[in-house]
Amino acid sequence: MGRYRKAMFRVRASNEPLVILDSLAEMQEVLHQVERAAVEEARAQGATWSQVAQALNRTRQAVEARFG
Repeated sequence: MGRYRKAMFRVRASNEPLVILDSLAEMQEVLHQVERAAVEEARAQGATWSQVAQALNRTRQAVEARFG
């Protein structure tokens, strides 16, 4: 999570929109990686696509298409 914290610090410390946007993109990348790992772990532990979808507040079809 070091990358996330550094990016969050840059968002808070900067008044430059392009720096903020770059930092937000970095944060999103880290969150996507964490999300993918959590989905993979949930599936490995026996969670169904419907359960994962409910946890992510998305449809089963969307979650299965993205992570399946």
